[in-house]
Amino acid sequence: MNESTEQQLDFAQGDLSGQEVNLSQSDVRSVYSNTATFVQSGVRKVHATQVVVKQGGVQQVDAGKVEIRQGGAVRVQAEEATITQGGTLLTQAGELTLGPGSSAAGVLAGSTTMEQSSVQVLVARGQATADQSALGLVAAPHVTLHHSHAFFVLAQHIEGDVKAVFGPAASVVFGAAFGAAAAVVWLLMRRKRTTA
Repeated sequence: MNESTEQQLDFAQGDLSGQEVNLSQSDVRSVYSNTATFVQSGVRKVHATQVVVKQGGVQQVDAGKVEIRQGGAVRVQAEEATITQGGTLLTQAGELTLGPGSSAAGVLAGSTTMEQSSVQVLVARGQATADQSALGLVAAPHVTLHHSHAFFVLAQHIEGDVKAVFGPAASVVFGAAFGAAAAVVWLLMRRKRTTA
């Protein structure tokens, strides 16, 4: 922790700092530590090397390694993240593992492994693997789906049991209709601004 972080801490407002922070059934504003473990606790902001959340919630996590079990986070930024029976709104990770019962609204990762979980939007720079999972939009160089459902997949290589909902002709029609609808909305918004 650097000197500027030390000056920003306000212990009266619920900020904690230390090499190892362990909280149980507590609510705090910010935690700055090497290792942080939260059990049935709520935290607004965490900066740590390693974070474990069990049956708790965190608004913002910035860590090297994050593990969430039966908990949730609004935003996770980590080198490695593992989520089991939990959920996140936005996850950015080098390597992400979503275990059974997990969900994420948005994921940006180097590689992602999913098992019995769901993601609305997944963008991976490497491998995206899903087993018995549901995905909305997937964009990755290599996608592997086993007994999974994906609405829209953009990939150079796709493996597994993939069933296309849209063929090439239907994709063109869908794209044209979406583009036309977006143009109408844009024109209406522009017209509304000029009349106001």
